[in-house]
Amino acid sequence: MQCPPCAHPDYILFGKNRGAQRYRCQACRRTFQTLRRGKDPALKEKAQKLYLEGLGLRAIGRILGVHHKTLLLAAASCPSTPSEPTADRGLLLHRS
Repeated sequence: MQCPPCAHPDYILFGKNRGAQRYRCQACRRTFQTLRRGKDPALKEKAQKLYLEGLGLRAIGRILGVHHKTLLLAAASCPSTPSEPTADRGLLLHRS
């Protein structure tokens, strides 16, 4: 393990924060901890895929067990849905 800001390998134990061990870098004197808060990145990826498939945020929340307001933040960072092809791109569209 090394200090995230300066990548120095020397650190000391520096107490606990909500049960998580804190460390202090010997070089830059900053404190850090190894545990990160937040949802699992795989869960976020699943939510983004379901969102791009057209499911609503509340439906995704029920499926994944995540509050819909949390999903709203993830949807803001999600790439927009692919736009429909247009005639400008050389594709011929037929609508019935």
